[in-house]
Amino acid sequence: MTFDYYRKVDLIKEYVVAQGESISTPIDLINTSKDSNTASKLTGPTRIIDGVSVRCPSYLLRFCNKLNNNAALQYHTLNSKLEHATNRYYKAENKVTSRIANLHSDPEEQLSKGFAYSIVAAMSGSILTKRRNILLRFTMPIILGTLVCSYTIPTTFENTTDLIHDIEEVYFPKFCAKQDRVMDFIRTGIAHTVMSYDIVSYKLASAKDYIQQHSNFS
Repeated sequence: MTFDYYRKVDLIKEYVVAQGESISTPIDLINTSKDSNTASKLTGPTRIIDGVSVRCPSYLLRFCNKLNNNAALQYHTLNSKLEHATNRYYKAENKVTSRIANLHSDPEEQLSKGFAYSIVAAMSGSILTKRRNILLRFTMPIILGTLVCSYTIPTTFENTTDLIHDIEEVYFPKFCAKQDRVMDFIRTGIAHTVMSYDIVSYKLASAKDYIQQHSNFS
């Protein structure tokens, strides 16, 4: 039996194509190729990554790259600002704690007794000016408490006033300058008063000695 190689082939009967399966003609292949080119432009070229076929469109890669760069930039900016703020906080905290620790530089001064005496003096000033005007009732407790504090714990009081002066000089420079001028005027007046008192005392003592020498008074 001879086999006719030029016969019309029935693909389904000869089990080349299963029943119900579509057959692609050359025209269909051309249309499919056009569709695949359009899809390839949208989905990008095929890449093999770790044995897996992955499509990577260029526009999506550019978008993701831009998004990652913006996120990294924002992260670094926020991180630098946070680090700067943290460093400023630690410096300020160290500065404040060191200043507070340096206030009590004389271990011989007893802070509890000094503060107790200052509070008692302030309360005494409030009691003494109870029936006075509002100005005296407000100022006398502060003045008496400050004077007693400067007498009982002088080193701590001086360090505290220096700290307050430094803070005023930073935040209130004009007020601090006026305050310095007033304090210089007061110190000069006190120095002149003490000098005048010493001169008068010396003159009186000299006159007393002169009178005793010439009149024999004891």
